[in-house]
Amino acid sequence: MGKAAGEPARVNFIYGEEDYRREEEIMKVSSFVACSEGADQISKDASDDGAQSALAEAMTGSLFASARHIVIRRCEELKAADAKELIAKLTEGKSCPLPDGTYVSVSWADRKFPPAGAKIP
Repeated sequence: MGKAAGEPARVNFIYGEEDYRREEEIMKVSSFVACSEGADQISKDASDDGAQSALAEAMTGSLFASARHIVIRRCEELKAADAKELIAKLTEGKSCPLPDGTYVSVSWADRKFPPAGAKIP
């Protein structure tokens, strides 16, 4: 089944030094998700919670929300190995590894994206 018109990608890597531009892109996804009844938005700080916590949140479905937007902020603060793991887990395989109705925005405040050795299909 294809994407509906205006539907964002399930996983968005938003990077660059300008905060307002990253926030604009995050808001586009949030606005789409907010149109769903019972939508939920969760913001995780990767530098505080770590990659594992952010991944666990993204990979866990919701009992009550029909759509979720998980925003993972400050990913540039992660250690290189954790950043690579986060990217690999969110992009593995040919199909989206996220539960249905889950969208993830990964915010990276640096022009150097992806980190050395990480591959994004």
